[in-house]
Amino acid sequence: MKNIRHILLIFAIFAFGLFGCEKNNFAPENYFETNINNQEFNFEPQTAIISKGITIIGAHETKDNSKKAIVISINGDRIGNYKQTFDYKTGVSVSQCGLGYKILSKSEETTPNFYTSYEGNVKISEIDRKNKNISGSYNFKLYSIPNNNKSYIINGTFIKLDYK
Repeated sequence: MKNIRHILLIFAIFAFGLFGCEKNNFAPENYFETNINNQEFNFEPQTAIISKGITIIGAHETKDNSKKAIVISINGDRIGNYKQTFDYKTGVSVSQCGLGYKILSKSEETTPNFYTSYEGNVKISEIDRKNKNISGSYNFKLYSIPNNNKSYIINGTFIKLDYK
């Protein structure tokens, strides 16, 4: 009888060890990752706003004597795919979304410092209206303003960004 109690006690301890602990969710929160021309950056989320059918997400990186900022605008506030296309015949960009990239630098005065997108897409994979956060991914081709002489490819993800 004592052996059965010991076996049951050992089994109960083993079962509690396997099933009794709550697993932690290791997904990052308020995270904005970007890849600019195949170079990875972790931008700090600055603002995310969802209001009246428009979503705006802003993030920046500050290093040494420069600041880089990304602003994504989406003409929608629902889960789904949003596209921006450029018609090369007419020169018109048809936009459900867009991305702007700004570089403020004290050391690089000769390079373009503002880029705007003509083609790209944003996928909003989750909007948690209870906890007020948004997740998704983006991919854009940008050109420098005003002379379009330099292009950038910018893509990345945003995970559980807090929004207002």
